[in-house]
Amino acid sequence: MNRIACMLLAALGLALLVHQGHAEVLPSIDEEIIVPGWWVIGPFQSGVREAGVDPLARNTDAISFDEPLLQPSFPSVLVPGAKARWRYYPSDEDGGISVDYPEVPEETLDLINDEWGFTGTLTRGVAFATIEISDGPRRALVDLQRAGGFRLNDLPYPGDSYGHRMCLTPVLLESGSNKFEIGIGSRQGFSLKLLPVEEEILPLVKSATIPDLVRGEDPLLLAAIPILNTTQRWITVTAIEVDDNTIYNTAHLAEASIAPLCLYNCPIYFQPSSTRVAEDYADDEYALPLAITYDAGQIEFELKFRVRDPQDSRKVTFDSAIDNSVQYYGLLEPTGYDQSEHYGLILSLHGAGVDAAGQANSYQSKDWAFIVAPTNRRRYGFDWQDWGRLDMLEVLADVQAHYSIDPNRVHLTGHSMGGHGTWINAFTYPDLWASASPSAGWTTFDLYVPMFLRRNLTLGAPRASFLWHLAMREDNTLMLAENALNLPIYALEGGADDNVPPQQPRLLATVLARMGYDITYEEVPAQGHWWNIEGRHLPTAWTMSFITTSGG
Repeated sequence: MNRIACMLLAALGLALLVHQGHAEVLPSIDEEIIVPGWWVIGPFQSGVREAGVDPLARNTDAISFDEPLLQPSFPSVLVPGAKARWRYYPSDEDGGISVDYPEVPEETLDLINDEWGFTGTLTRGVAFATIEISDGPRRALVDLQRAGGFRLNDLPYPGDSYGHRMCLTPVLLESGSNKFEIGIGSRQGFSLKLLPVEEEILPLVKSATIPDLVRGEDPLLLAAIPILNTTQRWITVTAIEVDDNTIYNTAHLAEASIAPLCLYNCPIYFQPSSTRVAEDYADDEYALPLAITYDAGQIEFELKFRVRDPQDSRKVTFDSAIDNSVQYYGLLEPTGYDQSEHYGLILSLHGAGVDAAGQANSYQSKDWAFIVAPTNRRRYGFDWQDWGRLDMLEVLADVQAHYSIDPNRVHLTGHSMGGHGTWINAFTYPDLWASASPSAGWTTFDLYVPMFLRRNLTLGAPRASFLWHLAMREDNTLMLAENALNLPIYALEGGADDNVPPQQPRLLATVLARMGYDITYEEVPAQGHWWNIEGRHLPTAWTMSFITTSGG
């Protein structure tokens, strides 16, 4: 959602310059452009989600990014007396740089990490570069990996923070000098390159929301594919055609107009041909050739569907009533599934950077319950107390509408970000769950990322801080903990977890135990954030106790 909004804002700003309604489409750059190198300064102490706080803004009266070396250094609070200095990093052949900060040694960051966990070493740097366009203005696609966004000539654009190459950003380059600025996360680099624009619209196939085909089941499918408008004019998508007559012969999409330099996540309904036999999928993948017609032409591409057996985990798509978008969830049917029987359900909330299909696939099938993993409103998601909470509830309702689920045997679990989601949603909807099992879940965001590390508390506008806390008040699990009166809870934690330190779940477990609630907290020594012990069995009964064990 944030990426689309960011692209829309950028497009609206450019619209004022180019009168996109009647403008001719600008030519593309002729070939790939790699920025030769970047000036980088940092690290500056930072917290998570420090929107609106420029790490350089309070360190100088005027910043000239045209000549960054005119401001040679700024104070850095990580090490007494240390200075953050501009350094030049040449790009590799793929446009990537790796950033280090000699002023702050690795052993210093390791010491901070040991005390505060990884949140204590969150830092931010700033990278700056310019490129020259002699025959502009021109169109280009920016491929930015491992950074959430960039500014081009003072306009904001999105990147791909996970580095999964799922996002391309269309931009307009000015004739002459074009200024890039990128915020860099902790102890990492990024890659950026500019690609030629080969088509006016571009289906982002890797970002498509595609269900799985299941042998033996009716493949009437709903999918969605993001279509990127790479021009500075409005484009209308009118139709889609299927170049296949063995499995599918019809596809439908609703006519839609796509704003300049923006994308539209286009829903597509596939109708199977009457002669198809679902059991006859020969391979584990099925490629479906398609062609989308728009007001100035047509573009061809392929969607690739996974083919799964009934006992495999699968991706299931649905039409979300929240925002009329196509969403999906991971699902694993019970062993020996019988439609006439009633089953339990384990709703599993994934962590940051974890795909919901992978979440479902990480479980062994149960003979008594479905495994279901929501997506949290996008492929990798973030947090479970706002739109993720709504997605969780909608997925639960969709599964209950299609399968015989015993409402008294619905269990909630999740790891890391999903562990936090388990805590907050267990306390918010205690009547929905037979039990809750948070794993490596933090308490509240204010406690997970220590607020004194956030520069916006000291340098941000007071009104902005007020709005932040107002928006985050639903995240206060401690205020909701008493709602778990009749809810059995089992919480699991690694004793050496430096991603979600043990004091996070310990705090909630202690509060619940003091209330006399049904809580079991198990902390396994020497285990980090991700771990596995072969042959390990979890407790089978709920107890109001604390367990410390080495496993077995």
